[in-house]
Amino acid sequence: MNSVYSQANNSGLDCCPGNHHRRRDDDDDRSNRNRENRDSILRANTGTFGPANIPILATLLNPTINEPIASVTINTEDLEDPTILVQFNGVLTTTATIAAGLTFVFTLYRSCRGNGQREQLRSFTVSQVTAALGLPDSRGLSFAFNQSDEDCNHHECCTYTLELTRVTSTVAVNLNVTVTGTLSVLAVSDED
Repeated sequence: MNSVYSQANNSGLDCCPGNHHRRRDDDDDRSNRNRENRDSILRANTGTFGPANIPILATLLNPTINEPIASVTINTEDLEDPTILVQFNGVLTTTATIAAGLTFVFTLYRSCRGNGQREQLRSFTVSQVTAALGLPDSRGLSFAFNQSDEDCNHHECCTYTLELTRVTSTVAVNLNVTVTGTLSVLAVSDED
């Protein structure tokens, strides 16, 4: 499979860039003031998967793709018991060699500093029918995932990644797929 994955402003799990040195006392005071005044944090990132050629040789042979579309890293250590909202808004464009009923599975993952494990949070399923042979067919994508503060405890710095994980078809088909969009993460402090 030929694929292209690009992403703007991917910061990985480096939640505190430049803070690898010892902090001064006035930095601690500034951090305490910021902690008192910060109620929410919003991070967003755009990404693209494709164009990629995905051959489906038979309806029983559903290829596993596991290709990232976009990632966002957020550090919530200054928030009190945050609630997290992860959203993806984008466009799925497919071109098929024959008319086909398609199903795309997208999966949202979280990797957090400290535990080093990648956790599957939720999968989203999208159906699409391509009727015009060789012509691009586009549809909007909108996914959302909400986490309560109980689910976020001890996860101060995390990277959220949306991947295209699987594609199925009603017939054997050769697909050209592109997914573009923006992944955003909003963290809001508990008001207690």
